[in-house]
Amino acid sequence: MQIQLALRVLDWQPAKVTNAYLKAERQVLTKAAARGRTIARRAMRKRNRAARPGEAPSVRQGQLKRFLLFAYEADKHTAVFGPKKLQGSGDTPEALEHGKTTGRMVGRGKNRRRQSVAYEKRPAMVPALQDISPGLPAMWKNAIK
Repeated sequence: MQIQLALRVLDWQPAKVTNAYLKAERQVLTKAAARGRTIARRAMRKRNRAARPGEAPSVRQGQLKRFLLFAYEADKHTAVFGPKKLQGSGDTPEALEHGKTTGRMVGRGKNRRRQSVAYEKRPAMVPALQDISPGLPAMWKNAIK
């Protein structure tokens, strides 16, 4: 009786696996960040009155809503979304999100001075992130091909 043993060498290609993972990561994280931005934009209402503390901020001219951006950072393997820092806005978007006291220039001409302004929490990004978080595992399902 003779036993033959045949070994089959698997065609393991780590570069293909890594590339497939990186492609899926980029697609999933970009889609998640875009969805978070959309949710945050929809939460901000365009109206003349200020939002109540705890609600998403109201927008009057729409700048905060228009300048919500998202990006995939390949070197850090992350995606981010949030307001773009505009000239003259200082730390207003951060102050609205977390609630804090900050300085702001008020008045015109000779009467221009720095005034302390207390912002109450009017979050938009954190609720959007909490809204997309449960759906992330479903986004990853069958993403790597």
